[in-house]
Amino acid sequence: MTTREEQILKEHIKNIARAIIKESLITEKAEKKETEKDKDSESDKRPELRQMRKSVIKFLKKDGVNCADYAYRLWPWKDKDSARSYFYKCRDGKPKPNGEPYAFTSKQINKLYSMISSQVL
Repeated sequence: MTTREEQILKEHIKNIARAIIKESLITEKAEKKETEKDKDSESDKRPELRQMRKSVIKFLKKDGVNCADYAYRLWPWKDKDSARSYFYKCRDGKPKPNGEPYAFTSKQINKLYSMISSQVL
């Protein structure tokens, strides 16, 4: 490989890395914004929503439930790996780097409940 070809290849790799980082930051920002919006909501304080959240999480943790399909429908704009990863973190309440647990927003719980109830999947 010539020096010119190496330079072109390095530049191409840099551009791909920048695009991946940019997309990651945009996705992270959107998720943070959605979570913050939901935090401001008083709806999670309603007992029926707490119960709905419990029943959705319980269902999603059952053996034989294909959570990947729910993840893809919940976040169709995400690539499949990212959607699955984020879904399982929210389902399991894994801690974020700041110590706060990942969690589905109230809107996401409502959408999941609706999917489960109507047997969309």
